[in-house]
Amino acid sequence: MVISGGPRRYKRYPAYKESGVEWLGKIPEGWTTKALKRLCRLQAGQTITADSIEVAGEYPVFGGNGIRGFTDSYTHAGEFPIVGRQGAQCGCVILASGTFWASEHAVVAEPIGEVDARWLFYLLDTMSLNSYSQSAAQPGIAVEEIEALTVHAVPIEEQRAVATFLNRQTAKIDNLIMKKQRLIGLLEEKRSALITRAVTKGLDPNVAMKHSGVDWLGQIPRHWSIRRFKNLLRRAIQNGVFKKKELFGSGTLLINVFDVYRDDFFVNYDNLERVEVDEAEQRLYSVEPGDIVFVRSSLKLAGVGRAACAIVTREPVVFECHLVRAQPNNAYVRPKYLIYYLNSSPARQRLVSLANTVTMSTIPQMAITTLAVTAPPLQEQDAIVSYLGEQLDRIDNLVSQIQNAIERLKELRTALISAAVTGKIDVRGEVA
Repeated sequence: MVISGGPRRYKRYPAYKESGVEWLGKIPEGWTTKALKRLCRLQAGQTITADSIEVAGEYPVFGGNGIRGFTDSYTHAGEFPIVGRQGAQCGCVILASGTFWASEHAVVAEPIGEVDARWLFYLLDTMSLNSYSQSAAQPGIAVEEIEALTVHAVPIEEQRAVATFLNRQTAKIDNLIMKKQRLIGLLEEKRSALITRAVTKGLDPNVAMKHSGVDWLGQIPRHWSIRRFKNLLRRAIQNGVFKKKELFGSGTLLINVFDVYRDDFFVNYDNLERVEVDEAEQRLYSVEPGDIVFVRSSLKLAGVGRAACAIVTREPVVFECHLVRAQPNNAYVRPKYLIYYLNSSPARQRLVSLANTVTMSTIPQMAITTLAVTAPPLQEQDAIVSYLGEQLDRIDNLVSQIQNAIERLKELRTALISAAVTGKIDVRGEVA
């Protein structure tokens, strides 16, 4: 059998038979089927209060989405698969070892008799338990329903062979994924460094420099000037429109906070929500080509001050109340240059440092308007924009290729686990 995307071919078992279970299909002739509850006990964890969970502690606390924190006591000792019972990752499966606490949002699968815990983990992971989640505001799976599912029973030595094989092969795949993720991180660092250097030092490495007069900016080209953000705009910055939830879903396109968090810093109109606004609101909050919108309020400090540029508008667009809109004056600054500057490392760090945090992190309008901005000659701004567009496209294409490769590796990992656990390939010889 060939695993899609895999580098090699694995042999099959000598003979197969129908399992009578739809998700299993045919299984090796020597295997049988049983209810899952005959292979393991599924036990919901114990309730733990939030004040009992620490950032650091002796024993990990497992919840519905993985480790929630640590505590000073434990409920289980050994090696057990844990299934997320409730939460965003309902049905996810992890393998816990040692001593730990399982919360009420987790289900511990305790092997019965000759059942290998690692093989059981791979079996549960293959079963797509999230598909048994019940419809509710909080997704959740019923333990009784999972216990009754029919699975295959495999001789213990074969279980161990499958677990050993998958431990080894998935570790290789995970290592490849990790290396590719590190490469993406390095490319993102290069991306950020290119932007910062271009908008603070220019493109000429031999240009004469001077101190900008701004401590957090440092040296800039001698012929550049520093201007306050408000002096680069056509009019004062403005907060967006506030609308109740029931008015969302139809009407005018709306730029929301999450539309600003883009790696390319430019608004994508294909994904915008719609909201009902009247004619006066549409005129007052209408977004024009070249406008820049800032996140003025964010639940996370790192999110405040993020900015994106609306380069084109195919139809009327407005912006919402957690954003502020700035309209660059083309006589002084190019919108694309300004958006690159605002997302450079020093400008981002400066904006975040000026935010106030209570329930949310909020940046005052005054902090935005007084931000120091490098102002090269317009011709040089155009050259910087052209250079960054070309360089960032190359980096983004590389990142996209690596992300596609990571997705293929994840698909290979899933296919390999499924094939080994369900007996579509015979890995006994591989382990030997």
